[in-house]
Amino acid sequence: MIDQVKRFVELTKQKRAFDAEVKLINSELKQLQDPVMTYFNDQGVQSMNVDGMTMFITGKLYAKRCPDVSLDDAIKALEEARLDSFTAPAINTQGLSKYFREAEENGEEVPSCLEGKIDVNRYYEVVARKS
Repeated sequence: MIDQVKRFVELTKQKRAFDAEVKLINSELKQLQDPVMTYFNDQGVQSMNVDGMTMFITGKLYAKRCPDVSLDDAIKALEEARLDSFTAPAINTQGLSKYFREAEENGEEVPSCLEGKIDVNRYYEVVARKS
C-alpha cells in the first residue's frame, strides 16, 4: 500500500509541473496570436499547413450587456426582442451568444431594440489542428 501512496505523490508532483509548463505555453501562445494573425493578413491567406498542422484564423461571436447599461435595462430590451429565455435569473451570455451566432448563419438581423443594450462582437484567434 505504501508504494501506491508514494506513486500518488509522485504523479501529483508531475501533474503540478506539467500544469505550470502548460501555463507558460499558453502565455506564449497568447503573445504570438497578434503577430501570427498579422502575418496571415499580410500574406492574404486564410490557412496554411506547417509541420503537420493546419493553421487558420477563426472568429467567434460573443454577446454581453453593454458596459454602461444596467442589468434591468438589458433584460427589458431582451424581453422586448422576445429573447427573455436568456434572462432568468440573469443574462445567459453563452446562450445569447449562441443565438446570435445562429442568427448570423441564417442571415437574420439583430433586433433594433437591442442596439446600445447588448454588445455583440466577433473575436478572432489563430488555431492549429492536426492535418
